Amino acid sequence: MKKKTTYIFLSLIMSAFMLDLFSQNPFIDLDNAQRCFNEYGKNKTNQSILDSAKFYIDRAVEDPDLATSGLAYNYRGAIYKELYKARENNDFNSSYRARSVEYFLRSNELDTTTKNREIVKQQIKWLAIQFNNDAKKIDRKSTRLNSS
Repeated sequence: MKKKTTYIFLSLIMSAFMLDLFSQNPFIDLDNAQRCFNEYGKNKTNQSILDSAKFYIDRAVEDPDLATSGLAYNYRGAIYKELYKARENNDFNSSYRARSVEYFLRSNELDTTTKNREIVKQQIKWLAIQFNNDAKKIDRKSTRLNSS
């Protein structure tokens, strides 16, 4: 019985070690970010999936192998855009929105294919409209305060 318990214990330690080893692979992190992001698209009420996507994509782009990946930054921009929509949609100074634009522009620098440029153009256009709408709201508030 003692040998069996020792064997199970060692197996669990090895499994934990292997999970940690594989979880540090930036390409697995990118894949996990993509899966979480796609899953969030199916169920936007589950915010923890979006948090997981952010965790994985932030960790993935820290690695030198993915720091120059246009695809990784495209996903990062898309994830931060969704974070903005879910959490800071009414915040004029949204850090998620600003970072989303930054990441899409970085993706555009790294991946100059026509397909990526079209995707980035549409994403930044949507974000620019949000900036514009917020500017109009601020202008209306300022006008009301000045006319009072």
